[in-house]
Amino acid sequence: MKKISQKGFDKLIKVRLKSLNQTDLSSSNLPGDERAEVRFKMAKLLHATLTNARMSGADLSRARLIGANLSGADLSRAELVGANLCRANLSGANLTDARLIFSYLMGTDLSGANLTNADLKDAKYDQETKWPEGFDPTAAGAILKT
Repeated sequence: MKKISQKGFDKLIKVRLKSLNQTDLSSSNLPGDERAEVRFKMAKLLHATLTNARMSGADLSRARLIGANLSGADLSRAELVGANLCRANLSGANLTDARLIFSYLMGTDLSGANLTNADLKDAKYDQETKWPEGFDPTAAGAILKT
């Protein structure tokens, strides 16, 4: 595996995020190499602006998205297992069939988000977490941290 500097990594992330905003990743006709570009496993994207990003099926497992703006983003079928989404803005995001198992949602804004079939087993949230109207996080498997 080739080593990359933090500066090089940051540049790579910017390029990939820019391409994410210009590409519909849910398309089944994407070549395997292009689909690999949506693997951000363990990525550090603190306070990143990803408004309306199309990241359907992206692997963001254990990514650090603290304070990130993902409002309106398409994260359907995304892998967010163990992701830190504390204080992130996911308002209006599409999280249909997303896996948020063991994720951290303290202070996260999920108002207006589509959580249809989202897996929230053991996801942690607090009193400041905003949920879609009528959504029951406990029934979905999330755990309230006091």
